[in-house]
Amino acid sequence: VDAFGADPTGTKDSSAAISAALQHAIAAPGIATVHLDGGTYLLANPVVAAGAAAVEGFATIQDGSLTAGPTFPQDRYMLELYKLKGMAVDRVFFHSGHRGGAMRIDSTMQSTVTRSYFHEFASHGIYGSDDYQNASWPGHELIVDSCWFEEWPGTEIHKMPAGTCAPPSPPLARATEQDLTLLSARCRQTNGHGD
Repeated sequence: VDAFGADPTGTKDSSAAISAALQHAIAAPGIATVHLDGGTYLLANPVVAAGAAAVEGFATIQDGSLTAGPTFPQDRYMLELYKLKGMAVDRVFFHSGHRGGAMRIDSTMQSTVTRSYFHEFASHGIYGSDDYQNASWPGHELIVDSCWFEEWPGTEIHKMPAGTCAPPSPPLARATEQDLTLLSARCRQTNGHGD
């Protein structure tokens, strides 16, 4: 993310830079990884990633800390994922500072959140959609494993009502057969299945 202008010292706002890195990873062929490289990144606004179709995604964000700054919006989430597939969050520390929530995962399928730490969120640690009945923007198969939720007044994991997805969604490239093959291989490594 540093190549996109993010500040790993947590001094300057890195919201736009991390959003750009994540959108770039989603549009890249195959499965891309956004490395936070152990840095601490200050967020004045949410990191947002959105697909133009629920088959886009196949990206991982990992290994660092996201900290909500003093002006972070109370009604938003530090990481917001919309209309994506195959997203993974691994070893990320979310420090909300009692401002807003940590993650919103809306109309996104086959995604995982693992080995992550959710600290001082005001609304929700993870706010997710399971809107599999919406054929145009289905969302399902969210796996949360080995995560820690601490010092929160809000809800750890909350399922939002169906049909609530209304993100900004820039047009992105479609997933290829190679992307789907790579995701299937990744699933077999993770859970022993190809789904």
